[in-house]
Amino acid sequence: MHKIIVLTPFYNESHNLKNFEKLIKNFKELDIDFKFFLCNDKSSDDSPRKLKLLLSQYKFNFEILNNSKNLGHGKSLIQLSKSEEINDFDFVLTLDFDFGYFYENLNNVLNALNMDTIFIGERKSFDEGLFRQFITSVSELIILLKTFKYFHDTNCPIRIYPTEVFLEIWKKIPRETLIPNIFGTYLVIKRSYKFQRFALINDKTMSSDPVSWGSNIILKKVKILKFSTKSMFQLLKFKN
Repeated sequence: MHKIIVLTPFYNESHNLKNFEKLIKNFKELDIDFKFFLCNDKSSDDSPRKLKLLLSQYKFNFEILNNSKNLGHGKSLIQLSKSEEINDFDFVLTLDFDFGYFYENLNNVLNALNMDTIFIGERKSFDEGLFRQFITSVSELIILLKTFKYFHDTNCPIRIYPTEVFLEIWKKIPRETLIPNIFGTYLVIKRSYKFQRFALINDKTMSSDPVSWGSNIILKKVKILKFSTKSMFQLLKFKN
């Protein structure tokens, strides 16, 4: 039986617990020993309490790291990646909290893991909307310019690494970066790690309620644009 540690940041996810519950119900059916290692990015709602109750109810091994200030998704994921406990597991699964995809392809991968291959999800273009697709396309172009290889959906958050490979890659990702998954993509290509893509198909019945960027649509897009501009410059200047 494989041992997998699941790294997942969360922030004010109380309204998305239904999606997460469906996910862990699915995981419960697999012949895999999971541990959830989550990072509470200074939530102001009751999602940490509800999450503890939910994971306890389904008898999962779990641990919650609490940030003293809000760091954002990327930096919270990097916080999780520094845990020495990761060495105790065979594989590392990075996952967004509001997982909204059909489980079949993910399950197929989880049931066919091997120790020399990274599995990276691939979403359809425009799954995240027109505005985010534009930003994703910019990151794809930068990766192409830096590696001379095209990689679709550079920022996909659903990835499964053999632990040794995960630690090799993530120790090279700058601690202060806002986009660790895109840096991970760059390093996978640049250093010729063996990887395989798997399709992620949106489950339209699993709506999510993202709160990371606020509720004002215009301000939300301005924040994302500023965040993305800073992130792309980080990637452009990265020389590892």
